[in-house]
Amino acid sequence: TGDFARRSALRGFWHVLATNVDLRGAPFVSLAQAQGGLPLFASQFHPEKNAHEWESPADAPLNGTLPVHSPGAVEVSNRLAAFFVDRAR
Repeated sequence: TGDFARRSALRGFWHVLATNVDLRGAPFVSLAQAQGGLPLFASQFHPEKNAHEWESPADAPLNGTLPVHSPGAVEVSNRLAAFFVDRAR
């Protein structure tokens, strides 16, 4: 997010929707949408993964509160996929 904040071209084109923190504690932009009505999105994760992930890795909890394949995690994954498909139509 620091690099993003320093680059006006990025800030002028992308609207940050979500940020995350890597294993070393460094923040990064994990989801962004193009500004100006353009149908472009940038994702630094696999939105569909939760529906197909059956184990909760010990080193990658989701804030320690939501198992990877919980009903809530799968619902969020499905909603995000439906949104992307709707935008693609």
